Amino acid sequence: MANNLAQFAAMLAAIENTIQDEMQRATEQGAQIVEREMKSELGTQQGPVAHLPAWAPVKSNPNSPLLLTGDMKKSIGTQVGDNEAFIGTNDEKAVHLEFGTSKMPPRSFVERALVVSEPKIADMMTRRIIRAFKRIG
Repeated sequence: MANNLAQFAAMLAAIENTIQDEMQRATEQGAQIVEREMKSELGTQQGPVAHLPAWAPVKSNPNSPLLLTGDMKKSIGTQVGDNEAFIGTNDEKAVHLEFGTSKMPPRSFVERALVVSEPKIADMMTRRIIRAFKRIG
């Protein structure tokens, strides 16, 4: 009986490790999806998505909105920890774009990227969980 319990405990530990590994990989891959989407939002006029309205037209650079120098796009990056990721920019202008100012309407690219990425990430995570259970057997 003790042998069966030891085998069962070992199997549970293996399951936990497999799922933790897949979740960490999913976190890394999900962060990459959001980062790519954030970068793609800049430079293209955005229509409405979910609860977010279309961007108001940009007067200064209508063919490539929010992409005057490309510095903000270059500043977007990702840091991944244990099953968590931080995706963002240290460009101070991003706050003004995301939330607007008294003279400029908001042109969300961070929240928009999250909304657009959500179904892609859910699909990817589903595939990873299925893969993990197949590996466990």
